[in-house]
Amino acid sequence: MMPGLSRRDRRALVVGACLIGGVLLGGRGLPAARRWWTTRRDTIVERRALIARMRTDVYGFGALQDSAGAVQAQIVALAPRVLTGHSAYQAVADLAGRFEVLAQQQHAKLQRTDQLPDSATVGALRRITVHAAFEGDSRGLFGLLRRLERDTLALVLTTVRISAPDPTSPDNVPEVLRLEVTARGWYLDSTEAKWDAR
Repeated sequence: MMPGLSRRDRRALVVGACLIGGVLLGGRGLPAARRWWTTRRDTIVERRALIARMRTDVYGFGALQDSAGAVQAQIVALAPRVLTGHSAYQAVADLAGRFEVLAQQQHAKLQRTDQLPDSATVGALRRITVHAAFEGDSRGLFGLLRRLERDTLALVLTTVRISAPDPTSPDNVPEVLRLEVTARGWYLDSTEAKWDAR
């Protein structure tokens, strides 16, 4: 106690000190406490979310194994419907060979096959896209299209175009039409085929 201060002055000094302390605490202490609490709360929320995700992953692992087995069985069942060969080059060669045989059976001629860019994959399956051009008469080319439609191969024709290279040819010249198709097929990649035998 300071000598010479009256009781009223001492009370005013204590109240003033409390007010100054309260202002300092409110101005600096409360925001710091609020920041600490917010950080702590966010950490707890993140940890709870992580634990929930880990539980989901652990409980879902059995279902994933079952799904992988089902997909593997479906790929094995697709074996007769995919192109032979374990690379894009071999699959394109197989498809070109099939086109050649079908064209000969329909008295048409395969002029060319060109591989187009394609990066689609499903598990161990890889897709190729090929543009092919044929020449023949209308009967042969429509027969070829019917054979392609009925083929057991998992082949999809994305574009079909028929044109007459020389529409002004005389009537005594045999009819010649041009058929262009873009086809997509699948093959089993050799790098992924290993797990098929497991």
